Amino acid sequence: MSVWKFIPISLFLCFPIYTHAAEFNTFTVITEDTVWTQAESPYVLQDFVEVRLDPGASLTMEPGVVVKFGHRSDLKVLGNFSAVGTQAQPIIFTSLKNDAVLGDTNADGSSTFPSAGDSWGIHLGDYRSSENISVEMDYVESSFMGEGIVIERASAEISNLTIATSSWGVYTFLGTTDIDNFSAANIDRSALILDTVDASVVHATVSDNSGDAIEVYHSTVSLDDIVLRDVEKTGIGIYIDSVVDITNLSSGQPVFSRSNVVDVF
Repeated sequence: MSVWKFIPISLFLCFPIYTHAAEFNTFTVITEDTVWTQAESPYVLQDFVEVRLDPGASLTMEPGVVVKFGHRSDLKVLGNFSAVGTQAQPIIFTSLKNDAVLGDTNADGSSTFPSAGDSWGIHLGDYRSSENISVEMDYVESSFMGEGIVIERASAEISNLTIATSSWGVYTFLGTTDIDNFSAANIDRSALILDTVDASVVHATVSDNSGDAIEVYHSTVSLDDIVLRDVEKTGIGIYIDSVVDITNLSSGQPVFSRSNVVDVF
């Protein structure tokens, strides 16, 4: 198993702008089982760069790994994915403009600041695949993303996931998803979308949300110990052919400015 290996599609675009242990300046394909380490952090995806893991390979991130994303960059994983941090050493996905994590990585001083939508985000799996990939996340913190974390055609086990200041939170489509301890704050649109999945969500808090908190489509879902605070639109939207079991729902204070805690369509 290698620490990391990539194939540059265009060698002419591979001139490093800054010195990092692991920096991607052009579209990159990872073709074998790969481990990203804390020692090599931060992993930097420069502006408009996609890093893709091919099907059949796996990407593992060690505790303490930091990945910084440039404008409209994204990480696309078509094989198995494991990002297991610890409470003391979480795995962090954030903006290249975020100097609060491992310093001024893009060496621009205070001329730029991170904001929601700085990058496309992280895409795990592919709905067109005939097989589920395995997704494991624990103690992961994600911020300043655009599309957030998208999980398609996967068996996903997620715990201790925090999403902050992003355009979207988490979207899951096809497969199974089990989430234990999820927190989302300052999300412009939906914090969690469960679409055509069998899913369970336990211990989730959504706060200061401009969009919907949780949306469910074509799915069988159990929700337990859900806390919603300052959600501008729908708290829990249940749409089209869904079966949802909700227990221990707390709306917090204030409730909502536009709709009820639970809408059923």
